[in-house]
Amino acid sequence: MLILGTCSDVRTFESVEDKQFKNALNEVVKKADLKLKKGERAFFRLDTLTKFKWDKMYSIPGNVLKREIEKQIGIPWEFGGGMGFITEGNLLLIFIKDKKVVSTVEFIDGDKRFVPFSIGVLGENMPYSKSSYFIYKQFYAKDGYNIQVVPTENKEVLPDSELINNLRTVSLD
Repeated sequence: MLILGTCSDVRTFESVEDKQFKNALNEVVKKADLKLKKGERAFFRLDTLTKFKWDKMYSIPGNVLKREIEKQIGIPWEFGGGMGFITEGNLLLIFIKDKKVVSTVEFIDGDKRFVPFSIGVLGENMPYSKSSYFIYKQFYAKDGYNIQVVPTENKEVLPDSELINNLRTVSLD
């Protein structure tokens, strides 16, 4: 006998992905890409970009298995990736409210509609809050750079915290 059923607490990221937030965050990253120069940073509030309510956000880098995501966010959750992991180079943001996934956004590596960026990793199982964030260009050899988004509350734990503290704050407007 075959019994099929569903679990109402398990959601896929296709059903909860917030395209409005994804586009709003991309606009902030685009502005930073155009306006920020070496030695500058700008601040923004992540919660002003969302229309949904949330308590915590987790940043999941590519090449992570489903069971590791569930361990990090602390609740059972199914994403629609099909193969059981986030592809290398992609970035998945998971928003939690009252121990439920309320929204997700996945940035696909190589998707030309979105400017690539990284979110400063705070450590395993550490969620991000609604606090302000700052954005800057992390320069490396031969005029290359990566756009970094970092929560202001935990910047001290990042390897580049001294560099970040010495950046001049500018407006993206």
